[in-house]
Amino acid sequence: MQQVLFTTPALLVALAAAAPAIQERATNKKGLAYNNADQVAPLAGASSWGYDWSPSPKPIPHSQLELVPMCHAAGCSAVHSSSSSHVLMYNEPDETAANGGSNMSPAAAWAAWQRDAAPLRSARHQLVCPAVTSWDTPAGHTGGPAGFAWLAGFVGAAGGPAGLGCAAQALHWYGVAGQTGAAQGALFTAYVRAAHARVDALFGTADFPLWFTEISPLPVRDAQVMSDFLAVVVPFLDGLDYVARYSPFMAEYMVGNAAGATFAGKH
Repeated sequence: MQQVLFTTPALLVALAAAAPAIQERATNKKGLAYNNADQVAPLAGASSWGYDWSPSPKPIPHSQLELVPMCHAAGCSAVHSSSSSHVLMYNEPDETAANGGSNMSPAAAWAAWQRDAAPLRSARHQLVCPAVTSWDTPAGHTGGPAGFAWLAGFVGAAGGPAGLGCAAQALHWYGVAGQTGAAQGALFTAYVRAAHARVDALFGTADFPLWFTEISPLPVRDAQVMSDFLAVVVPFLDGLDYVARYSPFMAEYMVGNAAGATFAGKH
């Protein structure tokens, strides 16, 4: 799921004045999922990487973050980033376009992968397998498989993980409205453990690297709920060797509030 934010120059000035830049030594995992590079600059000091769902990610001012390009959908065989060797492939192919997904069946995604992956690999990029939702069902919002069911079909269409050549697997998770941030954090930690086992089984290896590129409790814009969620989630993810990277959804919602402070380790 990707939401586009609309801001005015006056609002950006007000946000910058209200939210001094956080100067916290970044871990090697925390990332910023963002649309407005200027607006999220106060969080750059607490992060080591970022992405904006684009094959040419916009630089965040006054930062040296690794900016990871994304091939959001099929037909993307070239990306532009001077700071990252990774490419995030296909955003939520198990979700509808209306919900921010790229809406491809496992077979269609594999057909596109064969066209798109070769030139990216020739350019020495490391590919992160398509980000799937947290479902595990043969009939999701697209009418086809979703979540791990979709991923199993994709790996199967490729004849096994070797056919894909992925360096990591991207995953998305959203919480349950009406529960506290801490309770949703507990649900997420359980999901991470289950995802670890499921992905390892699909890829036939131990501790296959996981990137959690969209994670959020519900509602997504509630700063206190996000803060309470992150207080559980950040130390948990930082302590797991098989979790390579993670980024809350989304960075704009954490600027100048309790969620941003917790993200930076200042709660």
